[in-house]
Amino acid sequence: QGAFLQMRSVAKKLHRENNFDVVFSFDLGGAGGLAWRLGNYLDVPSTGWAFGLDVRIPADSTDADELRQMLNRLDLVFYQSSELRDCAESYLRGDSLDRDRHLLLPHGIPHLDVPDDDLRAAKRKELGVANDQILALFLSRVVKGKGVDELLVAFEHAAKQNPNLACIAVGETPGFDDSEELKRSIQAKGLEERFRLSPAWRPEQVHEFHAAADIFVFPSKSEGMPNALLEAMALGTPSIVFDIPPIRDIVAL
Repeated sequence: QGAFLQMRSVAKKLHRENNFDVVFSFDLGGAGGLAWRLGNYLDVPSTGWAFGLDVRIPADSTDADELRQMLNRLDLVFYQSSELRDCAESYLRGDSLDRDRHLLLPHGIPHLDVPDDDLRAAKRKELGVANDQILALFLSRVVKGKGVDELLVAFEHAAKQNPNLACIAVGETPGFDDSEELKRSIQAKGLEERFRLSPAWRPEQVHEFHAAADIFVFPSKSEGMPNALLEAMALGTPSIVFDIPPIRDIVAL
C-alpha cells in the first residue's frame, strides 16, 4: 500500500501518455498487491505471474493472507507449471481456483538444431576440454538457489572416482550472484582446473555449450518450468536432475 501511494501519481501521468492496457506483476505477493491497486486506480485489468517462491510461503503467515486476496482479486494469473497452480490453490482452504482466470502457461523455447561434430570439436578446443574428458555442463544463474553449491560437493566426490571428469558452470555475473563464494570453495578444494565458471552468454549461444558437453546437470530443487532443462532435452544432451514436480510436468509432456 505504501508503494502504491508513492507511485500512483507517476503511474497516472504515464498512463495518460501511454494508455496502458494492463498492469502486470511478476510475483503474486507484494508486487501482486501493488498491481491490483494500480489496476483499480487506472481502471485497467491487473494480472500476475507466479514465479515459484511466492506460492510457497508459510500458510499461517501475514503474506499468505495477502496471497489469498490476490488469487481472488487479480483478473488473470499465469503459472509456469501445474504444480505451481496446485500450490496456489492450497492457500484457498478447500476452495478451487477459477481455471478461466488461473491459466497454465509453460515457457517455450525456440527451435534448436542438434549440434554437429564439427561444432563440438571447435567448442571443446575453445574451452580447453580434451577429447577424453567427460564434460558436465551447468547453465543457469550461479546461485545457491539453483543448487550450484551442492553440485560442487557432488563433483568433488565424482572427480575422485573419474580423473577425466570436468565441469563448467555458465552464467557467472560477479556481484549479483554467488560466483565469488563458489570460486573460493573451488580453490579450497583444489579443483580450479576441473570445475570452472564462465560468464553468462547470449541465448542464441547456448547450443554451443551443449555441443561441447557430455552431460547437463540441473541440481535445482525449486523451479517453475526450467527452460534450461527444456533446451538440454531439445538438443539431446543427457540430463541429471532432481525428481521435483515441475520436472515431472516436463516428463509428462
